[in-house]
Amino acid sequence: MRLHLEGIAIGVLAGLLDCVVFVLSGPVKPADLASAIAVWTMVGWAIHTSADLPVHPIIKSIGLCLLFNIPWLIEFVFIHGQSDLLVPILVMAVVFGAAIGWLSQTIKGRRLIV
Repeated sequence: MRLHLEGIAIGVLAGLLDCVVFVLSGPVKPADLASAIAVWTMVGWAIHTSADLPVHPIIKSIGLCLLFNIPWLIEFVFIHGQSDLLVPILVMAVVFGAAIGWLSQTIKGRRLIV
């Protein structure tokens, strides 16, 4: 149970950081903030509780973040035609993926070999 709660906490922290980025970039609706927190909570939980794979944990985390961001890419870039959001979404996924992966491994008490 502790593992799941840690993953949720990591995700909520990432969601709150994403909300700060949203607010700094312009006006934001409360639903957007709630959505960001919900998505990043799922990402944090998924990364922290996922089985160890034969790949570096940071790479695994970045990959999972990119997969979780596919719906945002489809919605904003392809459906709404906001291609200017492609790079920021990908950058946030990579940065947050690396940070969540590092934090997850640190909480688990594992040393990352880079």
